[in-house]
Amino acid sequence: VYKTWKDFAQDCTKMRHFLASGNTSKWILNCEDCYYFYVTYAALLFSKKEVLLTANITPEFIKEIWQDGIGFLTDQKVAGAVDIPGILDGPAAGIDEYPDLDGAETKIHMYTSGSTGKPKAVLQRMKEFENDNKFIMSMWSSEFWKRKICSCVNQHHIYGLLFSVMLPFAAGIPFRRSRIIFPAEFRDLTDDSYTIIAVPAFLKRTIEEDCGKFDLKNPMIFTSGGVLTPEIAEKTDKIMGFWPIEVYGSTETSGIAYRQSKNGLEWTPFANAEISRNADGCLVIKSPYISDPAGFETADLVEIHEDGRFLLKGRSDSIVKIEDKRISVTEVENRLNQSPYVKDSCVIAMSDRRQYLVAAVVLSPAGAEKF
Repeated sequence: VYKTWKDFAQDCTKMRHFLASGNTSKWILNCEDCYYFYVTYAALLFSKKEVLLTANITPEFIKEIWQDGIGFLTDQKVAGAVDIPGILDGPAAGIDEYPDLDGAETKIHMYTSGSTGKPKAVLQRMKEFENDNKFIMSMWSSEFWKRKICSCVNQHHIYGLLFSVMLPFAAGIPFRRSRIIFPAEFRDLTDDSYTIIAVPAFLKRTIEEDCGKFDLKNPMIFTSGGVLTPEIAEKTDKIMGFWPIEVYGSTETSGIAYRQSKNGLEWTPFANAEISRNADGCLVIKSPYISDPAGFETADLVEIHEDGRFLLKGRSDSIVKIEDKRISVTEVENRLNQSPYVKDSCVIAMSDRRQYLVAAVVLSPAGAEKF
């Protein structure tokens, strides 16, 4: 189903009218459909609402952030939430006048796993997101405009939000409203040239499923969210026709650096990022996307070369990556410890044929009786 700018403006007006009918100032937004997502996201910002973006809608997680006075907008089945398609399928609406949106006055909360094991909300603004997109377009605009965009990445994470919906929308580039879920779907992308927004785990799965060579027309592939091994990058090039460009960043910092591993494992900082190391050997970033003039201290151990490029040497905190997803081992321990069968637990990451977590569990009396 194709949507135009006129469709978007009309649907955004419907959503704004709905939001104006109540007094709720904060809304959780979780949406599988990219079009529904961006209509609702824009309507919330134009309505001067605070947006809470979370990719995780498991009951335990949602219970911790869905407090009194907070609404929930979604296209999925969540008890008590507002159904986005139900609003947009309502009576036709005209198109409201749209005031200028001050990106510095917006509030967007993006949730990530904190080292405490609790959902950690990182407050962002549209101002930084817009600056990020402008910078990415300043580097690759001619390539983006040659292609449509399709994504394998959830738009509730900062990388997926920026590359999958915000950048193509702002630049007027057609984008696919549903995510690529299975590698075999790449076979459908033969009608035009595409920029593919991916994560390393999905590219790895695509290689391992042995789908053969895809008949893609001059593709471009971006990946982020984890380290893509040169071996997988090379195989991606062979079956998809492009050696992926990796983007390094985080929810707190946005984009920091990029590389194509065929040219080496070193990362090249973006021209607007200033990097250094703290006393613990961790990377410190200053950039236009970070409001604190002191910059942001990451937990990524780093080796900085004389030419300004750098190598990542691992993590120094309790955050680990399993199939390119950030997981707080402390949070997993806390969830285990909520069970009446568990007295205590300790979780570590392991890796052999695959990446996984291992838990050593001390059973409670009820647990000992059951097991």
